[in-house]
Amino acid sequence: MKLVYILLGILFLVIGAIGVLLPILPTTPFLLLSSVFFTRSSDRLTKWFHSTKLYQRHLQSFVENKELSLSRKIVLTTFATTMLLVGFFSTASLFVKVVMVLLIGFLHYYFWFVIQTKKRDKE
Repeated sequence: MKLVYILLGILFLVIGAIGVLLPILPTTPFLLLSSVFFTRSSDRLTKWFHSTKLYQRHLQSFVENKELSLSRKIVLTTFATTMLLVGFFSTASLFVKVVMVLLIGFLHYYFWFVIQTKKRDKE
């Protein structure tokens, strides 16, 4: 099972690294997934991942202080809202549309009221 976790960790790390270069692809969620899978795979991989600049630049403040920069919040909520709206407009089911609206509402509530916004002087 450790091998599966390692492979998934590497997969999401690569996708997250691509997200640094492509503004369309969010970085933080994929790096969080990578961190979860590396943590479940081995202590050595966890230590290595936490020492990378990618982790330190994009995840460390979120993991330690539960805070994101304003620009990261905007990018993540815009991307997630866009993807949910694609599902909303692609379905005819009223139930699915209601679920999508609730998810969008929860997403914005969580990002704007639960996760703190990182102050500029800390960046």
